[in-house]
Amino acid sequence: DADAFFYFAGVMLLVVLLPWTFFVYRRLADPTPPEQMDFDARGRAPKGVVVRRCATAAMEMRRASNLQAAKSWRSRLGSGGMVLQLFGLLLLWGCFAAVACRLAVTPSELSVFDPYDI
Repeated sequence: DADAFFYFAGVMLLVVLLPWTFFVYRRLADPTPPEQMDFDARGRAPKGVVVRRCATAAMEMRRASNLQAAKSWRSRLGSGGMVLQLFGLLLLWGCFAAVACRLAVTPSELSVFDPYDI
């Protein structure tokens, strides 16, 4: 059947697009400061251990400004890598939509292959 390629292409696009979209969405929705600026990171401390941190006003302001900078769109999009990923995602989702539209107009009943029918 000539439409088998489109079924295969649609499945392969979904295998790539779903996890990639999830990771990009997670990075954009919940940004974290770079590791050297993340003062709330636990480092190698195991879970359940209380990590003490400096509570001076200057350090609290620095912590808040780093978190605010991480939540800005300029930081979320980075130096172009995230923009390139978003462009690639949009392009591949468009390809998936084209494949889905192509498969939507195919007949629901596939022809039966008969090797002896000449």
